[in-house]
Amino acid sequence: ARFLAVDMVPGERAADVRRFLGQIGGNSLAAVVDTDGALTSRYAVSSLTTVIVIDASGRVTYRGQAPSTDQILAALGTSASR
Repeated sequence: ARFLAVDMVPGERAADVRRFLGQIGGNSLAAVVDTDGALTSRYAVSSLTTVIVIDASGRVTYRGQAPSTDQILAALGTSASR
């Protein structure tokens, strides 16, 4: 499975995103900042705590607002098994 972290704050600096990922043990996670809001619009994200899991075919398999770690891991497991 491949994962990508998307920061939805247009003015966020890449260094801040990297620092945050380091704090949570996500140093190997690829990350981008949605500077023009394209992904925010495409996936209708209305909250910074939104988590969306998209499978390899591009289908959204999970959407949650401020989900727990267990919910995220379950969603990732379900998506990876497809």
